[in-house]
Amino acid sequence: MGKDPTTGMELMIAGRREYHSVEGIGFLFHEAWMAEVFALANKPKEAVELCQKIRELKTESGQGSGDIHVHRALAITAAQKSRPAWDKVDRHMQTAIQVAIDCGARPDRAITHYRYAELLSKKGAHMQAQEQLTEAVLQFRDMEMTWWLEQAEALGKSLGAN
Repeated sequence: MGKDPTTGMELMIAGRREYHSVEGIGFLFHEAWMAEVFALANKPKEAVELCQKIRELKTESGQGSGDIHVHRALAITAAQKSRPAWDKVDRHMQTAIQVAIDCGARPDRAITHYRYAELLSKKGAHMQAQEQLTEAVLQFRDMEMTWWLEQAEALGKSLGAN
């Protein structure tokens, strides 16, 4: 697959149609993942609406799947506002990290540190971004997540890291 993000989004939307006929953890996880994809594609309205829907479904079903993606999506959308809500960014990213720790989701924890570093870089908080990025790089290396490690190293260069 090429680097065209719309192709990936189209695949996610097609897969989403299939999941609408399924209930349970897989469905909520896929919806949460889709919310994060919308946020990353700079579609905050769609991301926030989907996060709200997920929260309603989780309340009805009592299931907790997708929390990490929901918090990352909400953090990303809070940073995209014309006046970014950095307090919300911090709160959602810290919550996503804690949820990942609590449920042992190491890859999601590493990705959350990376995404947090991206947002902090956008804010201009380069020292804090470097701290988050250092944690992400250590985890990516430990888990041999090479694609993510390459992304983190590129971000590190833009932050002036070694």
